[in-house]
Amino acid sequence: MTLLIEHLKVEAIIGILPEEREKAQTILVDGSFSYVFAGNYLDYVAIKELITQHLINERFGLLEEALVSLHRELKESFEELTEVNLTLKKPDILRDCLVGVSLSKHY
Repeated sequence: MTLLIEHLKVEAIIGILPEEREKAQTILVDGSFSYVFAGNYLDYVAIKELITQHLINERFGLLEEALVSLHRELKESFEELTEVNLTLKKPDILRDCLVGVSLSKHY
């Protein structure tokens, strides 16, 4: 079974430029979370809150660092996960496109 969270908007400090260290910017998060369904469920509210709070609280320098850290936190908090695919994007960096990073991990 795969749980989807799409178009999650988080206002967080992520970046290495001086202005990115002072003012929160919008981060778009898309994710898919696979697990073995055997009458149980995966709490999508808890996953969404973990992602949101982790991005806000940690104040990462790089999207890549945020992505790796999120994967670790998700697996530690939700042992039933068998695969996580996450994408983080900064929609306001360039006018003509979205930029971001993506990472998939199978557990």
